[in-house]
Amino acid sequence: MFDLVRTLAERPCPAGYEEEFNRWLAGRWRPYLQSVQVTPVGNLVGRFGGSGPRLLLVAHSDEIAFVVLATLDPG
Repeated sequence: MFDLVRTLAERPCPAGYEEEFNRWLAGRWRPYLQSVQVTPVGNLVGRFGGSGPRLLLVAHSDEIAFVVLATLDPG
């Protein structure tokens, strides 16, 4: 599990630029899903088959990103 979390956390995905991450994740999940789609607002939705209990997994794929424009000498 640690390796999976590390792999997901190390993938760059700044807010507003989730498309590449969604493509990568959809490619990894596609073999296990009946369908994979990205909604018009950028949410990745995968559907499993079956008639058992339903499960919804919700998570953010983006990360907080900062752009450093300058540094100041504190002295």
